[in-house]
Amino acid sequence: MVNEVMYMTSMQYKEGKFDKVVIPLGSTESHGYHLPIGCDTLIASKLAKRVADQCEGMLVLPPLQVSYSKHYDSFPFSMSLGYETTGRVIYDYIESAIRNGIDRILLISNHDGNIAPCEYATRCIKEKYPNARIMACDWWVGISKHLPENFFEIYNGMGHGGEFETSAAYYLFKELCKPEHAANIIPELPEYIEAKWDFSELTDRGQTGGALAGTEEKGKIMIETAVSLIVKDIKALEAKNWDYTTPGHCQKPLV
Repeated sequence: MVNEVMYMTSMQYKEGKFDKVVIPLGSTESHGYHLPIGCDTLIASKLAKRVADQCEGMLVLPPLQVSYSKHYDSFPFSMSLGYETTGRVIYDYIESAIRNGIDRILLISNHDGNIAPCEYATRCIKEKYPNARIMACDWWVGISKHLPENFFEIYNGMGHGGEFETSAAYYLFKELCKPEHAANIIPELPEYIEAKWDFSELTDRGQTGGALAGTEEKGKIMIETAVSLIVKDIKALEAKNWDYTTPGHCQKPLV
């Protein structure tokens, strides 16, 4: 399906009748010795394309390939925009869609450094464009409850380049991966309180988690599950014309 704006002519775009966009949010940073440096961007882009293929009228915008990654700077070859710059770039991506007449936006991220800048950008967009409808998905969050019981073997699948991300990469672009260099690196972190770490404090190879447990088969299940969940939500929104306001909600100030 022709729905990636990077590969389309203006005529193809006009004939496509697009009314919503998906923006893949990635990064350029080390993912250990076994995954490509562009792993986050590749996963987000391929996930966005698969979602768009099942959502009529959805245009895939170019991925954000460099974002906030200074917490990974100790490892090659990490590239980073500043925190504020990343937020502003995401804002400008969204505003570009709105200026082109599309104000139904889906953001799909595969990078932890995009979480806070994305929140900043979308809040600012809503201030200026209150009628815009923006959906955001850090796709690795919450997916475990939709997978088979005991699906992950190590560290609940998590980590940077761990079982979860390795499995997705093996399924989507195994030809770029080097499984023979995968490792298990499990940080010892507090259970309830959160350490605000620099990644070099957790690992000496730019990777954490149980990469040795990553498989192409797990990746297929994860990606297909994520796509089905996202598409289900988008189609439910479409059925309501992207109106998610609460029926009968109070229109007057509370006293």
